[in-house]
Amino acid sequence: MDATLREMDAAGVDLALMSAWHAPSGPLIGNEDVAALVDRAPDRFRGLSIRWQISSAHGAAAPTPRR
Repeated sequence: MDATLREMDAAGVDLALMSAWHAPSGPLIGNEDVAALVDRAPDRFRGLSIRWQISSAHGAAAPTPRR
């Protein structure tokens, strides 16, 4: 995270949006990981969480849209 903050500073970026990321094999960056980053630097990061469900048609995880 320190390297990310240094790069943000060098580029003049004050605030970044961090998002969970999911591959067919499972989460690459989970909601808990995003929350931990935001907790460590709440003045620099905001988090976006994702709720996943398993698609019975394809057997793969797919995001569940919020309405």
